[in-house]
Amino acid sequence: MQANAEQLPFPDGHFAQIICTEVLEHVQRPEVVLREMAWVATPEAIIVISIPNERLIDALRRWTGGIRALWRTGGADERHLHEFDMAYLRQKVARPAGCVL
Repeated sequence: MQANAEQLPFPDGHFAQIICTEVLEHVQRPEVVLREMAWVATPEAIIVISIPNERLIDALRRWTGGIRALWRTGGADERHLHEFDMAYLRQKVARPAGCVL
């Protein structure tokens, strides 16, 4: 199903597992997407979120001298609206007891 991540068409508590990989940096309101995922997840759900490692990407670009052939987008425009790190995710995601980030 294709849907807007800021308005998921599923009932509350619908999923026991959610995977959100390389998405948050592309949406206008990542906090809304995180909240939507929390709403459609069961209380025991496992939610896996990945974000690009911008520091590593930048270091690799410097190391390769920005050789365009090595970068799918030409090395400049990745169409990321946001740049995140683990501190951001820890701040935005409510973690119940026993949850691991």
